[in-house]
Amino acid sequence: MKMIDKYIHEVTYRLSPKIQDDVALELKSSIEDMLPDDYTEEDVKEVLAEFGDPSKLARQYRERPSSLFGQQVYDFFISSLKAGGFIFIVMALVIAVTGVMAAYTGEGGLFTLVTTISGDLIGAVLNIVAHVFFWGMLVFVFLERIGVNRDDNSSALTGKPWKPEDLSHSITTPWKKSISKTSIYLSFFWTVVLMIMFFSAANGIGPGETSVFNDNVMRSLTPFVILIAAANIGVNVYKWLVGHWNRIVAIVNASFHLIFAVFLIFLASRDSLFDPAFMAYLSERFDVSTGSIEVYPFVILWIIVLSIISSDVYDTIVGFKKARIKHT
Repeated sequence: MKMIDKYIHEVTYRLSPKIQDDVALELKSSIEDMLPDDYTEEDVKEVLAEFGDPSKLARQYRERPSSLFGQQVYDFFISSLKAGGFIFIVMALVIAVTGVMAAYTGEGGLFTLVTTISGDLIGAVLNIVAHVFFWGMLVFVFLERIGVNRDDNSSALTGKPWKPEDLSHSITTPWKKSISKTSIYLSFFWTVVLMIMFFSAANGIGPGETSVFNDNVMRSLTPFVILIAAANIGVNVYKWLVGHWNRIVAIVNASFHLIFAVFLIFLASRDSLFDPAFMAYLSERFDVSTGSIEVYPFVILWIIVLSIISSDVYDTIVGFKKARIKHT
């Protein structure tokens, strides 16, 4: 039965989540109908061999055509895009951030810096994605045309005929346990953006000649910020490599969120976080006493901190829930 479940998973995980359950039930019923009452493992292998390569069977269930070129190499093309796309997107982030920081003159304030970084990062990522997709597609079209995969019964990944024994190399991970690659990309993106914002703030960014934050406090926090950013990158790389939620991944994820929450609380609790000159500027700007105006920046800061912590708590709970989902 384990081999049957693995085969069904190899078919359904390639499909849209909304039809996975229905296809799984249909496949299981069809396979069991073809088996004798007291079937053996060899009987199961014979039946699965008749159904053939799971990737090709999955194409028959898809609601629309799956590729712009021959379907023999489609799955290999998609897996290559996923692996290569991650590397190239990280490269794009590094190049874009380096370019922005090199060209930044300090004019325009924090909002200008953030919008410039965001625009350049989005442009760089879209440019990389377009190039990877276009040139990757050309390469695979060329490989198909020269006959790399001549045997219609062979696997696009290995070039060898598929057989039931290949299921022993697969891990049946339910799609609900999968870690979203989009969330990993976004985490990298915001890590870079927040790092740039922090170092800009530490270098005295603010209205006019004033600095929003106390330079000495920000510089004292720099080592901790670098360590947290490195830890976040490490956690996301680990999540990318594992690819699905399990107990260890959930614990690692929760541990990072806990460390980050402690740091944020520590940061927001510093009475000397905001520069006195900035407080004086706000007092003069809004015609309010310095003692009264000092409360508002901290209120806004704590709202942001508590929102981030709430989001992290939710992500931690979801991680543990997904980790409890059993493999089929």
